[in-house]
Amino acid sequence: MAGPGSKITARENARNHWKDFMNHSEEKRSICENVLHFLSGFNPDTRIFAYIGLPDEIDLIPILQKHSFQVFIPLFNSTGNMDFVLFMDKGEKKIALQKGPFGIQMPEKGSTILEDPPGRNDIVFIPSLGSNSGGYRLGRGGGYYDRWKDRMNLSYRIGILPSVLTGLNFPGENHDIIFHRVITERGIVDYI
Repeated sequence: MAGPGSKITARENARNHWKDFMNHSEEKRSICENVLHFLSGFNPDTRIFAYIGLPDEIDLIPILQKHSFQVFIPLFNSTGNMDFVLFMDKGEKKIALQKGPFGIQMPEKGSTILEDPPGRNDIVFIPSLGSNSGGYRLGRGGGYYDRWKDRMNLSYRIGILPSVLTGLNFPGENHDIIFHRVITERGIVDYI
């Protein structure tokens, strides 16, 4: 049974808030501006690991097209895991997208999989429904990013959330990702 403080309850509440938040164009614009400002402090050689947003998530791709980073996006496979492939280089798209599991836009089959995991100078934007006060990520429950956690230990792990979803009440677990920072419409929340 899901009670207060459970991940199930936190997901339910966060999904409802995201639906409402996505109807507020001023707040969405503020998050996008804060992401742009955050990225301006990084070297163009920084690799960005991003995601193609769902309808209830901030779309990072238009923001990332304004920079000259290499951008990698996930390719989900039938084993419940994911890999990353080069999507953009210096704002230019390198591959086509197709509809994948759960209606998520993902790289077309046959895309070249990146062999090198994210390193110390790389940024990984991780989709999230929310975070708790310790920076633990609340995912959608599929575990794709949690299973990839060990491959991104050296990288800079970033979430993008409405500010009200940065201190949710749920327990962080060993398999959960901990954000370094979360970018909100109000600014940046530092965790690590």
